[in-house]
Amino acid sequence: MKETLSFTDLVVRCRKNDRRAQAMLYEKSFPALMKVCRRYRKQDEDARSLANSCYLKILLNLEKYDEAQPFLPWAMTVAVRACIDELRKSKTYNEQVLLSDEERPFRDDFNDSVSNDVLNTISAEEVDLVMNALPERQKLVFNMFEFEGYKHEEIGEILEISVRTSKRLLQAARETLRGRLIRRYQLKDVI
Repeated sequence: MKETLSFTDLVVRCRKNDRRAQAMLYEKSFPALMKVCRRYRKQDEDARSLANSCYLKILLNLEKYDEAQPFLPWAMTVAVRACIDELRKSKTYNEQVLLSDEERPFRDDFNDSVSNDVLNTISAEEVDLVMNALPERQKLVFNMFEFEGYKHEEIGEILEISVRTSKRLLQAARETLRGRLIRRYQLKDVI
């Protein structure tokens, strides 16, 4: 029979270098870590590697974890920050050119009811497929804003970009996602 322990019990045992508890914590938290990492890496293999790196970072920082708080949200925060750090180090992220502030005006209106109806009928898997096709910076800003709940000021500070650039990247990501999802949906309707 497989032993099941709470996250708190596992953390206590992991802090004592209990290898079995570390393996159990890994198994218990890995699906949530993968979910976060898939938002930042297109290839499943890359996401898995990133999830393993995140788990190592979590283990190394267990002393900073406050047991009065739920473990999984804390672990996800560590994972998101580790994903962002990895992306900032990556060659593709650093080589991308940012739009200049004068290049095009920022637009913050996404009230097209037809496209909203389409978006409400599309599955999460289809959204994931289309999201993986976004350019790295757009995907990163979109994830941080929409999924992680960061504000543009925080995104700008973390990624070392202006607030305006953060807003523009989010706008571009939304427009790209909306267009691709609507096209996918219309093609499915025709078939």
